[in-house]
Amino acid sequence: MSTTLEKIAAGDVSRILAEQGIPKDKPVTILVDEDMAEIARRVRVKAKARGMTDEVFEALTKDL
Repeated sequence: MSTTLEKIAAGDVSRILAEQGIPKDKPVTILVDEDMAEIARRVRVKAKARGMTDEVFEALTKDL
């Protein structure tokens, strides 16, 4: 049986699972709801940390 818990802040997941009586060692699957803008922002931060310039990033993603 599956249980769906929606609209939970990432920082609250462990607490809420514990409140539901789910053991700490129980494997769970987390689905993160993101839009393309959030994904692009995260990719941009990682790319910049690895040395990619804003100009190169823009050129690579302009048609996406």
